Amino acid sequence: MRTHLVSRKSGSSYRFHFRSIIPKDLISHFDGRKQFQISLYNVSYNETLLLSLTLKNLLDRIFYDIRNGMKSLTLYDVKDILRTEVRKQIQHSHHIHLGTNKWDDEQIKKSLH
Repeated sequence: MRTHLVSRKSGSSYRFHFRSIIPKDLISHFDGRKQFQISLYNVSYNETLLLSLTLKNLLDRIFYDIRNGMKSLTLYDVKDILRTEVRKQIQHSHHIHLGTNKWDDEQIKKSLH
């Protein structure tokens, strides 16, 4: 199974990037670009595979939307959407690690108002 992960050795550790091949029918939409990648630098090693699969699924939906009329999305926009997803994953992991992912009933009520 292809994971879309690219590892790069940096000193004694590895850093990962998410790489995507742009489908042939969309290459002209992205000015001839055939692939791109984004850094997963701050994502923990244990979460890179799951995140890469999440990004791949999101990217498949984006490509589908572009094919069906959302022609205004540029490669920069697509990468920005994926980077936002990476930041959300990092933030979620930090909350889990720090134990701050607990729901406070009073905060829930305030946010609903």
